[in-house]
Amino acid sequence: MMMKKTISILLALCLICAFGVTVFAVDLDKDNPVGNTVISTVVEPSYTVLIPAALSIPFGNTSDQVLTIEASSTDFRIHAGEQVDVSVSTANGVFALSNGTHNIAYAVKSPGVTAQNDIVAIFTAAGQAKTVNVAVSDWTTARTAGTYSQSLIFTLAYSGAQ
Repeated sequence: MMMKKTISILLALCLICAFGVTVFAVDLDKDNPVGNTVISTVVEPSYTVLIPAALSIPFGNTSDQVLTIEASSTDFRIHAGEQVDVSVSTANGVFALSNGTHNIAYAVKSPGVTAQNDIVAIFTAAGQAKTVNVAVSDWTTARTAGTYSQSLIFTLAYSGAQ
């Protein structure tokens, strides 16, 4: 019984010591009546980019279909001079809608973004919206009826401004 009490007291003392917080204080007195306290916080980069869940392209349409990508207005805080790059790819590296047998090639273009490393949008501030154009130019490869589809993979990268 005595051993349990001793171990309990030692554990309690360990907990008290482990959770102690060091506080530095400024002593004010009649010879030193003024002091200051520095209050600060660190805001780590945080960002959310919203992408559409789907885009339907009408069969035979050769004009650009627009995907709008947006930087969240509530969760987008980055360092000044930095940016969030959005790149797009596919699982097989080819931009082609497929029904399992036949493929329909399409292009992904991004107005105002110089094509490099598949980057389709660059965000530097909250609430920005960017467009990504998707276009099919040759529908003749759709040899059979059915649904043709492919998933686009969007990837975010936080980097210095370029």
